[in-house]
Amino acid sequence: MNNINHSCTAEIEHHNAFETLFENSLDGILIIEDGNFVLCNQTIIDMLGYKSKEELLNLHPSKLSPEFQPDGRESYEKAEEMMQLAVNNGKHRFEWVHTKANNEDFLVEVTLTPITLNNRNVIHVVWKDISKEKETLEALKASKLSNLHLKERMELALLGYNAGVYEWNLLDNSAYYSPQWKEMMGYDKGHELPGILSTWKDRVHPDDIEAIMSNVQATLDAKEEHIETTHRLKHANGQWIWILGRGIIQYDHNGKAFRMVGIHTDITEQKAIQLKVDQQAQIIEHIHESVISTIIKAL
Repeated sequence: MNNINHSCTAEIEHHNAFETLFENSLDGILIIEDGNFVLCNQTIIDMLGYKSKEELLNLHPSKLSPEFQPDGRESYEKAEEMMQLAVNNGKHRFEWVHTKANNEDFLVEVTLTPITLNNRNVIHVVWKDISKEKETLEALKASKLSNLHLKERMELALLGYNAGVYEWNLLDNSAYYSPQWKEMMGYDKGHELPGILSTWKDRVHPDDIEAIMSNVQATLDAKEEHIETTHRLKHANGQWIWILGRGIIQYDHNGKAFRMVGIHTDITEQKAIQLKVDQQAQIIEHIHESVISTIIKAL
């Protein structure tokens, strides 16, 4: 019986930790049960411009979306498919257009993770508003990023985001790191960092660098335009932060890549939340197995 009590106490502690992360996250977090939202944090309410949580609870995700997604798929049908993919694969990440209370559409990166919560099978949902990032990437793609004024405009578009612009000249390995990029890495905006690729490369975690450069090479070999990486960089304080890198590669008329430009976003908090969610799912599963095993042995 003591083992059962200890297991129940441990489960309660992990639930409390989960609730604290849930409410204090800067990313929007929701819980889906039986296809509808049953729980959300305040960030979601602020993101959507709603007055209270009650306005969106018990709604299907498609009810907070335009009728059709950008690919032409009906939102209800596609939402059902996304949730099923998460259940089948253990996790699913994708981009989705949601609609605010004022009928303004905005682009969200959604991560769905099936978990067990209070003995119920639910889906843990994370929303990250990436509208500004996408707009900035499109502007970078259309530009040559050849003057300081334009770079400053790109920075202004990312205000409020823990993100910065980078540019890599693939011909001579020179690089540009924006003032916000420096600030994200723990430096003053005016701090001088060498304008070379190794300024970034030397800060990449040793366990991540090979995979990143392989990804870059595979993208170049395939002549693809868009690239995305997730890796760790060493902050000025010596700690590792998680970075989501999105970039666009430009090729000349002969198909030779000459420039990569994009955005680095600090996703350390999002990674920590996801780790807690994954750990909780594993711990709760282990606790349930232990409790059941203890009960069976007691019979």
